[in-house]
Amino acid sequence: MNQDEYNYIMSKTLWTKAGQQSAGIPSFPVKPTGAIEFKSAWKVLGVGDDASHFFTTSAIVYNDADGAPSPGQNPVTVGLVGLHIIHKTSLQHNWIWSTFEQVENDTKSFYNSSCPASQCPPDKPTVANPTTALELNARGKPNYSPAQVVAVTPTSAQSLNSDFQKMLAGTPWAYYQLISTQWVGEAGTGAKPAQLGNSVQETFLPAGPMYSCMKCHSYANLAGSPKVSADFSYMLMFGPQQ
Repeated sequence: MNQDEYNYIMSKTLWTKAGQQSAGIPSFPVKPTGAIEFKSAWKVLGVGDDASHFFTTSAIVYNDADGAPSPGQNPVTVGLVGLHIIHKTSLQHNWIWSTFEQVENDTKSFYNSSCPASQCPPDKPTVANPTTALELNARGKPNYSPAQVVAVTPTSAQSLNSDFQKMLAGTPWAYYQLISTQWVGEAGTGAKPAQLGNSVQETFLPAGPMYSCMKCHSYANLAGSPKVSADFSYMLMFGPQQ
């Protein structure tokens, strides 16, 4: 989150359930910059990946929610594959929702054109062991088969992406693209576009009404008061402590 959102959460003690219960219905700021949230997705780069096509960093991979280190190699080099940026403004109180992807997500990184649909069903992970929450087994091998990623919402910004990719040639950012930006249209017209998601961040969602940033986040409620809207932010739903 950016400083505007952080300051708002801290000033109202929204990082605790008690603070949420006493603060009432939250409304994130639209000034001076307005609240902004970011959510990123990364992949461990392997032999078939060209690291020059990714914004990279070094990371330690954890194998479960308790923080157990992965039995595989650590640390590893990871590449950015997906990025959500949302921004609340004075003209868009339902926030503005933009999502970006690395251009090879659905052609190379998470897609194998030679794999038959019976073995690699599109956007439907094949669970190898549904009883475990561990990503990797003791040998450092995945417990789950990978999803065959396909784009539910192909980019609607081809010309804009082309212009920026030319300007960013020679850098990793030339291999990223804006998929689209969702906002509220005129009164009564709803979200535009109606569907928007990220193929590596919403792989679990099929095409349909819920494949929408705004629609999904409209269900965000306060942790201490489940029936009170959290102003589209899941940070207030899952983050607070007692």
